Amino acid sequence: MKFYIWTIGCQMNEKQSEELAVLLKKNGNIEVDSPELADLIILNTCSVRRRSEIRIEGRIGEFKKLKEKGNPIIVVAGCYAQAHKEKILERFPYVDKVVGTFDFLNIPELLNDGKRLYVEEKKTEWEIVLPEKAKVSSFIRIMEGCNNFCSYCIVPYVRGRERSKPSELIIEEAKGLVARGAKEIVLLGQNVNSYGKDIPGEMTFAQLLYRLNDIEGLERIRFTTSHPKDMSDELIKAMAELPKVCEHLHLPVQGGNDRILRLMNRNYTKDQYRRLIEKVRNAIPGIALTTDIIIGYPTETEEEFEELLAFIKEIKFDQVYSAIFSRRPMAKASELPDLPYEVKQRRYEIFNQVQNEISKELNERLIGTIQEVLIEEAKTKFPNQSRGRTRTNKVVVIDEKIEPGTIVKVRIKEASEYTLKGEKVE
Repeated sequence: MKFYIWTIGCQMNEKQSEELAVLLKKNGNIEVDSPELADLIILNTCSVRRRSEIRIEGRIGEFKKLKEKGNPIIVVAGCYAQAHKEKILERFPYVDKVVGTFDFLNIPELLNDGKRLYVEEKKTEWEIVLPEKAKVSSFIRIMEGCNNFCSYCIVPYVRGRERSKPSELIIEEAKGLVARGAKEIVLLGQNVNSYGKDIPGEMTFAQLLYRLNDIEGLERIRFTTSHPKDMSDELIKAMAELPKVCEHLHLPVQGGNDRILRLMNRNYTKDQYRRLIEKVRNAIPGIALTTDIIIGYPTETEEEFEELLAFIKEIKFDQVYSAIFSRRPMAKASELPDLPYEVKQRRYEIFNQVQNEISKELNERLIGTIQEVLIEEAKTKFPNQSRGRTRTNKVVVIDEKIEPGTIVKVRIKEASEYTLKGEKVE
C-alpha cells in the first residue's frame, strides 16, 4: 500500500510521523510524497491554535475529491482528532478513521479494524522506532503529556498527564540513532525538566544529560521545551558542565506582567523569571535564549502590553515565538472576555517589530566571529549552498557545498534577525 503522511504542529508531531512512517514501511508499505498517489492518507494534526485547526479542516476538505476518485483510506489522527472526534465524524463522513494521540503509533494495526474511532486514553507503551538512516539532527521523545494546566493550553486534555520514557530506552535509542548517522539529538517533551518524576527511582533530567553526554560519536545535545518553575540548579549545572549540551535554552515565559502570568497559571512572577535568566547567564556565558509569548491575552490592558514590551527589551531574547491568543476548547482562559481581534493584531505587529530589532542587534554582534556550525541536510533552494546551526541554535548559510553531518568553523559575514551568513574557515 502507498501511504502519505501530512503533518502540522510541533516537533513532537514531526517525530511521531517519522516513527509511524518507519512502522508502515516495516509492514511492506511504500511512502509517497503526494496524496494523489496514496492508497492511505494520514493527517497528523495539531490543536494548539484555532488557525492550525482551520488549516486542518481545509486539508480534510481537499481530500474529499480524492476519496470520490480513488477511495483511499483517510485517517485523521493526533491532537485535533483527540479534541474534536465527534465533529470530525459528523462533518467529514468520508473520513475512515479518527485516531487520537494515545493510539497514533498503533495505526498500522488499526487499518483492518472495522471501528472508526480510537481516542481512549491509555498508558503509553514506549518502544524504540529507529529509521534506516538517521537525520543529522534527530529527535527523541523522552516524555509525553503535561501536568501544568496553564489556563490557555489544551495539551493536558489531548495528550494527558506526564509520562516519562524509561531512561534505558532513551539511551539505547540515542545510541541507535548515532550508529545510523545522527550527530545531534534533540530531546522532546511538553516539559522535559519534569522528566522522571512519574517513575519511582528514575533519574532526573539532569542525570539523563550526563549519561547521554558519554555516548561515543554523539556531538551535540539539545532539548525542548522547559518550564521556568522546574528549571533546577542541578539542570543549570549540567548545562554548564557538559561539553555536548549546547549553549541554547528555550524557556517559555508567555507573558510579561504578573497579573497576566497569574491568569495563565504559570506559577512564577516576572521577577522570578528575571532572576532565573540571570542565574542561567551567569552559569553559561554566551547562552542564547529563546521563548514563547502569547499576545493579546484576555483582559490584557494597554499598560500591561507596554510592560511586556519593556520586559523583552530588558531580557533581550535571541528569538521569540509569538502567537495571538486563541480560544481553545476545555482551556480555562476561553471563559474570559476576549479582546477585539483588531487590538490583538495591532499588538502582535508592534511586538514583532520590537523583537525583530532585538534579534537583529544580537545577531549583528556575531559578525566577524568564528562559529562552530553543524551542517544539516539540504534545506536551501540553492544547490551550491549549505545550511547548519551554531551551538547557540543560530541558522547559518554558507555559499559552499559541505557534506551534512560535518562540523566546520565559519566566520560570520552578514546577519539578519533570523539568519547568519558566513564563510568556512580552513
